[in-house]
Amino acid sequence: NLSDELFYIPMKGMIQSLNVSVAVAVSLYEVLRQRTKKGLYNTPQINNDDLEKMIDKWCEK
Repeated sequence: NLSDELFYIPMKGMIQSLNVSVAVAVSLYEVLRQRTKKGLYNTPQINNDDLEKMIDKWCEK
């Protein structure tokens, strides 16, 4: 009831479950794979000046 969406990670063989860290790693890999296939990482979404400002701000913390 507390989740927005559910999804299923298909598994082959005798494996019946994954621990949370492995499930997250598998999920993030699949997201990256699909987004790369669609070409979403071919061009930067932010210009270099703004990126440097964000990095500097993050490093100050």
